[in-house]
Amino acid sequence: MKLFWKMFFSLIIIVTVIFSIFGGIFIKLSFDNSLSRELSRKQNENQMFVYSFEASASMLSSDTEYIQKNDIEKIIDSVKRSMGESQIGITIVNQKEKAIYTDSKIGKNIKIKDLKDNNFGYLIFKNNGSYYLETMSKMTIESGTYYISIVSSINEVYNDINEMMKNYRVILGIALVVTCILAYVFSKKITRPIEKLSDTVSQMAKGQYDTRAKIKTDGEVGDLVNSLNIMADRLEKNIEELEDTARRQEDFTAAFAHELKTPLTSIIGYSDMMRSMDLEKEEISEYSNYIFLQGKRLEKLSFT
Repeated sequence: MKLFWKMFFSLIIIVTVIFSIFGGIFIKLSFDNSLSRELSRKQNENQMFVYSFEASASMLSSDTEYIQKNDIEKIIDSVKRSMGESQIGITIVNQKEKAIYTDSKIGKNIKIKDLKDNNFGYLIFKNNGSYYLETMSKMTIESGTYYISIVSSINEVYNDINEMMKNYRVILGIALVVTCILAYVFSKKITRPIEKLSDTVSQMAKGQYDTRAKIKTDGEVGDLVNSLNIMADRLEKNIEELEDTARRQEDFTAAFAHELKTPLTSIIGYSDMMRSMDLEKEEISEYSNYIFLQGKRLEKLSFT
């Protein structure tokens, strides 16, 4: 894989991972904060319901040991009117967890043993695709100790987080598109000088030693370009010197061969005449002297 694509995909992966991590953390914190606020609001609502119920119950007189069901219904209707009917269902149980009143169609899920030291507990559950929050508080009135369970819908919290997730996916998609464009431009800008440098080296490898890298850039790539051009200048100079030396050697060899050929031709010619012809003594002496002189000439050439 080329350097361009390595940088391109690396930038996309890094941005995607960072965006996903921080986006996930942000959504999780937002959801936790929303759920915490909703839980705090429902806890306060449950406590207000308990206080209102206790106040209303104290104003009702009853000759029986236990509070009557019709009295409970009156009190709950009164409290609902004063607080608003934001509850899905209300259940009141005694200490044995026997329901003495309920208008909830979902049913009670939390147990008395689940209550904390502050006599408050809650449970989040899902029913038929909807999310609910059930809160329970301890209530003490003249007729005894009871526990009020209030079930409320918290679909709004989950709907908000789902909407946030949808928006996050859209933003993530847009961010990826923008990242791809920026990564392409950035990677191209970084690798373009390297690609040109690679082309220059390829041309030099093919024997075009006069090729130079004409790249204007700073940093390490710029230093590399300058070093390559300096190396190319020295290489071209060395090659020219080698070619000049080889050319002079060829000229010397040609001249030496020419100088060698002339006396050899004379020696061979006169030797052949002395071998094949009947010559006078003076002629033999003359030819022998000539051969001797040409031999001495060859001897001088060998020491040149």
